[in-house]
Amino acid sequence: MMSVEALLTALVGIVLGTGVAAGALIPLGPALDGSVLTGGPAWLHPAIVGTSAALTFVAVPLPTSVALRAKPVEAAVAP
Repeated sequence: MMSVEALLTALVGIVLGTGVAAGALIPLGPALDGSVLTGGPAWLHPAIVGTSAALTFVAVPLPTSVALRAKPVEAAVAP
């Protein structure tokens, strides 16, 4: 269940991040060099997407497993 949540979180973050970056870079591109495409290396976007997905798949299950490690009775009476 947490892997599905991590996948959805990663997908939403990647889509929104790409959209925001494209919204800022596409109008700026023609003003700088006359091209809509950005002038960076082709491997940069997949590297950022892969890194953010990897961080999400580590950051979601790790605190969940720590939170679920306690017994329910102990968690209910904890302050």
